[in-house]
Amino acid sequence: MRNIALTRDNFSTVVDSTLVECMEEMEKAKSENCSRAILDLQLAINALQVIQKEIKSGISRPQGKRSAEFTRYVIDEEEGMVMNPELREFIVKIEGFYRRFF
Repeated sequence: MRNIALTRDNFSTVVDSTLVECMEEMEKAKSENCSRAILDLQLAINALQVIQKEIKSGISRPQGKRSAEFTRYVIDEEEGMVMNPELREFIVKIEGFYRRFF
């Protein structure tokens, strides 16, 4: 899924499938009792849920006011993060696309 080009037409579907992937990774992290991965993934899930909610409701904040909470977290904590790096970068890409194009 991460090799797919983000477009306005497929964006909601990509967000949904990425959210499912994060939740699956969260269950795996919980079963392994990996607290750092749980923290990383919880922030990723929260960020994706905000985007998903705004897209599905049709109501979104102005472009300059949209959250990039996960992107800021990655900038601050990247060295210590233990979640899948490809997934992490894809979520940053999703947030960036959302901030620019919705």
